[in-house]
Amino acid sequence: MIKIMDYICDDVLKYITTFNRCSDNIILKHTSKHINKIIPCKGSKYKNLFGCSKHIHHDDVSFVINTLNCYSNVKKFDYVIHFQSQRQLMIAEKYLADFGKISHFCCSNKGVVYHDKNSKLSSIHYLNNRNNYL
Repeated sequence: MIKIMDYICDDVLKYITTFNRCSDNIILKHTSKHINKIIPCKGSKYKNLFGCSKHIHHDDVSFVINTLNCYSNVKKFDYVIHFQSQRQLMIAEKYLADFGKISHFCCSNKGVVYHDKNSKLSSIHYLNNRNNYL
């Protein structure tokens, strides 16, 4: 069986992939060894959240995946996770309970503070609801 992707020049393939989302490009990578070498996208995941680790600064989902993976691998957790935007926090919201019991949201709804009996920050109860910032 002839694979058409193996006969298209590299520049045309690169141009075609610029119109695709990263998730589409990651799927395309599995169709041909040739296209696998051309597409820069690289899949990343945290549980059932999928993104592209090569385009982390252009994609909120990928940034969230990287942040969650980073904190899940940290041995000494400082009980605070910060994101760059409220949208990123909303994407991560269903996974935040993986890191402990949430005390409150902070930094204009871009961060989350977890309960820590040794921290004065976790005793602030009036910020418990994320809707206080909206």
